[in-house]
Amino acid sequence: MIKKREYYSIALICIGIILVIVFLVLENHEKSYNHLFVIDDREEVIERNENLVPIKLEFYSEIWGKGTVSDSKIIQNIWYIIKIIQENQKVDIYSESVYENKSNEIEGNISYLNGKKDSFFLGNELRINNFSYGDYYSKPYIDKLRSYLEEILFSPQNLSELINGRNKVVVVNNNEVIKKCGDKDKNKLKNKIAKFTPIHSTKELQEAIKNKGKLQYHIKIYVDIGKGYNIINIDVYENEYIVVQDFGRDVIKAIYMKGHILDVCRAISSN
Repeated sequence: MIKKREYYSIALICIGIILVIVFLVLENHEKSYNHLFVIDDREEVIERNENLVPIKLEFYSEIWGKGTVSDSKIIQNIWYIIKIIQENQKVDIYSESVYENKSNEIEGNISYLNGKKDSFFLGNELRINNFSYGDYYSKPYIDKLRSYLEEILFSPQNLSELINGRNKVVVVNNNEVIKKCGDKDKNKLKNKIAKFTPIHSTKELQEAIKNKGKLQYHIKIYVDIGKGYNIINIDVYENEYIVVQDFGRDVIKAIYMKGHILDVCRAISSN
């Protein structure tokens, strides 16, 4: 009888010790999640803050080629819009949409001060890495972000690169006479277009609209996209103003430039 009581007492003691150990482990585990860590290392604090500082954007359009932004003011304007879209809109795991228009798509990378990078994609929505942002209410911000990036992509240099051996180019005069361009004509047009000056300010744009004069020529670039063509139209006006339109986009807008190309168009049309 005594032995049974001894065994019973020993068993209770063992159970008690096990319960105490389990309690202490759980308490320590909970404290590890609720503990506030104070960082004394100033460099580590700076490094954490630098994660949110973009320093460069590199991006690409299937039609218009490459664009790069390293100007801090422009980057901050773009970053501000991205943060609004991220903070205020629903986040979804990316799933491919059948409604995407390849002509409207822009993809690239955001580089940060600490050396890290995020990939991004801009179509009907904004996608950063594998997360998609945007809905009906975010559309104005999506459009504004697209405008910033397109202003950089729609450069005279990128426009000139569309005139190449793969793409068909024609010049059309006021009488609707169409002249197909050979390699020599393409090179002349390309060199002139690369020297165009883009018009961005409201004042210069108003002056261009008012003083552009009569339309003289159309330069049409048929960009080969494999399954068809994306047409870029360049209107050449008498007072050396240029209006560029991408007919492959959902929203066609006029891009104003200024440059000397009338003489080349005239020579091509007269041949």
